[in-house]
Amino acid sequence: LTTAVAAALLLSDLQNTASATPIQNSFGLSSPHTTLGFEGLGAGTPVENQFAAQGLVFTQSLTGPLVTLASDAFAGMDGFALNQGSSFQIQFQGTVTEAAFAFMSNPGTSTFRSLLNGVEVESFTVGTSYTFDPAPGTWFGFSGLTFDTIEVLSGPFRMDNLQYGQVTAPAQLSLPAA
Repeated sequence: LTTAVAAALLLSDLQNTASATPIQNSFGLSSPHTTLGFEGLGAGTPVENQFAAQGLVFTQSLTGPLVTLASDAFAGMDGFALNQGSSFQIQFQGTVTEAAFAFMSNPGTSTFRSLLNGVEVESFTVGTSYTFDPAPGTWFGFSGLTFDTIEVLSGPFRMDNLQYGQVTAPAQLSLPAA
């Protein structure tokens, strides 16, 4: 590892933590590059890689695939939402610096983790529940840091309207030849 590469990695780490902000609000991102809903899939559709062309895939939860369902007019949700009873991941096919989504669960706590190459960058745990009221916040996510995965640890939930910034191809680290 050269001194220049080590300095670049350290600078990247400092930039990731300097203005990292967990998101918990009533609207998500101020100006998302992409907003992804699930209306076009119909009810009962397992969701995994249908959105690869938009730069992301979903992992199965411990209890099975994420599936769509017709959603009531919960705060931040319209048409169809993802539903399941366990943890899941949103894996971007590159890196992003911001992402948020409408999310509700059975009353309890939910943990939201941002990861970069499998290593936690930031996380937070908050009380979540089903609610028709968008305040104090049914939108959750991250802003101001670089990550490629969001992991959600929760009980039964609904999720809709994933917003995210532009997906950037992962940087390739070139090392000098030995």
